[in-house]
Amino acid sequence: MSCITPGDAIAFCAWLNEKEKKANKLPAGMICRLPTEAEWEYACRAGKPTKFWWGDKLEGAEMRINSDGKADGFEFISPADHFKSRGRNKFGLADMLGNVMELCLDKFDKAQAHEEVWTGNATSHVARGGAFRSTPGDVRCASRMWIRTSATDIGAQANVGFRVCCALAR
Repeated sequence: MSCITPGDAIAFCAWLNEKEKKANKLPAGMICRLPTEAEWEYACRAGKPTKFWWGDKLEGAEMRINSDGKADGFEFISPADHFKSRGRNKFGLADMLGNVMELCLDKFDKAQAHEEVWTGNATSHVARGGAFRSTPGDVRCASRMWIRTSATDIGAQANVGFRVCCALAR
């Protein structure tokens, strides 16, 4: 899913929490929410300290990420999990890099990323991982950008999406 605003993602998480609570599917003390920036990066790297989840070199990115161009057979966004096992990291997570930038719970701090959720900026959220518009060198685990919290311009959101984690309530 793309063309997502931070408000859309947060509203989806609230809806999902209600749905899962009614179905008795959420463990006690857990909620569905956006990952923090630190959680997202750890999940993307699959516990490794490398630039990309497969290593430090861009070589090997073929058929793993959807970025600028159409080498994967798609001009823009690829279908989810299009690359199958080659596109999944060691945690089994698909599409962590490329395709769409993924919104995080944190607000954006231009100085740095934070280990704990950061809420000091009311005007923008963090998005991670590069997108189909990104050059391959910008589609890496440390890639981060800001997305206006109150964004309404769909063109600006065309390469933005999100994933949900089930975690302790913050």
